[in-house]
Amino acid sequence: MSQENVRTVHRFLRALDRRDYENARRTQSGDLVVIGLRSRGHGATSGVPIDVRWGLRASMRDGKIERIDISGDYTSALEAAGLSE
Repeated sequence: MSQENVRTVHRFLRALDRRDYENARRTQSGDLVVIGLRSRGHGATSGVPIDVRWGLRASMRDGKIERIDISGDYTSALEAAGLSE
């Protein structure tokens, strides 16, 4: 995983978090980037807390995200990429 590819995926995720879909789309096989993520929040109506950990595997081509696959956790995302911790 090149550091530049990792930065590209981080920019993509930050744009999604801001709901800035136009910039998220712009930051879209070659290298793979695998990231472990944690999403926290609460149900809009119920107020029930939500705390989810998941993994993201991004396939990169020419410095752009070509494909994203989501896994239930970071370890599964690594295994799907043929890597291990």
